[in-house]
Amino acid sequence: MAIRDLTEASALAAGDYVAISVSGNDRKITVSALMTFLAGLIAPPWDKVIQFASPTTGFTVTATPPSAGNSMWVILTPTGTLATGTVALPVKGAATDGQEVLVCSSQTVTTLTVSATNLSVNGAPTTLVAGSSFLMKFDLVNSTWRRIG
Repeated sequence: MAIRDLTEASALAAGDYVAISVSGNDRKITVSALMTFLAGLIAPPWDKVIQFASPTTGFTVTATPPSAGNSMWVILTPTGTLATGTVALPVKGAATDGQEVLVCSSQTVTTLTVSATNLSVNGAPTTLVAGSSFLMKFDLVNSTWRRIG
């Protein structure tokens, strides 16, 4: 029986079989095995480029993705509480719709500024406590970085 002659299913489970054709030979593979194979071919959209920084007082850390549009995870690891600091998000022309920047800090930053040249920044925190984080997402239509969550 050829694949085109099989009956159609409306739902699948991980152990169900899916018919495939390999060099003209019909075969079967479990849904979970197929998903494992596909996962190896596709980079998941939640992968973020990691950027480490060990800033000192008066710091500016610029979230700089290696390629335009990459989402970032900025990990701040200062040696102690910092009085002031700035996180600079990707600027106009470099930021892409839906791009995300996740920032976390192991220590407190008493006065925090989150900026992006020629773009609006809405809802950014003005302080960070030790062990906290925040997520900013870019909205191209409004040219605005928005805090999520």
